[in-house]
Amino acid sequence: MDEDKKPPKRKKRHSSKKRAQLEIENRIREAGNKLGVDWSQSNSKGMSIRSIARRAIETGTEIDVDAIVSKAKNLEDRKK
Repeated sequence: MDEDKKPPKRKKRHSSKKRAQLEIENRIREAGNKLGVDWSQSNSKGMSIRSIARRAIETGTEIDVDAIVSKAKNLEDRKK
């Protein structure tokens, strides 16, 4: 009976731009976690790469800033 019906297509979760943006946010969050950022404070939610890098230098913690920055550059290139 229903042999000619196709199964429903799986919806895409995020566009490639959104996926890249989420990846950057995840890397920033990871770096912040290494530095012990208290994410419950309202001002740290929008913590920038620069401020995380500053905090890393102050505390002497090694974080993969290059990976975060290169990912951000890739996202900017993709927007053009």
